[in-house]
Amino acid sequence: MSSDEFKKQVTALLEEFRTRGPFASHISCEKAFELINNIKQQLVQLRDDEAVLRRGLAIFKIDLPPSKDIAKVEAVWQTVNRISDVAKI
Repeated sequence: MSSDEFKKQVTALLEEFRTRGPFASHISCEKAFELINNIKQQLVQLRDDEAVLRRGLAIFKIDLPPSKDIAKVEAVWQTVNRISDVAKI
């Protein structure tokens, strides 16, 4: 995978989260958590892909900065996860 392909995948995930995220009141909790877990699985895969890509580029002394879009999605996911933990109490 090239760095351009990686960036496209990250951008697509962020856009999917923005458009399909569980932000409407008509979405049930179960469906919302299902959508969030799906995004999280994709996020984990992208983090793994980023690590592989960074190692490959390091051979050529090329630095790939951490993806800001992945960090954005992770921050939202962590907030939702904290809300979920509070709701279970």
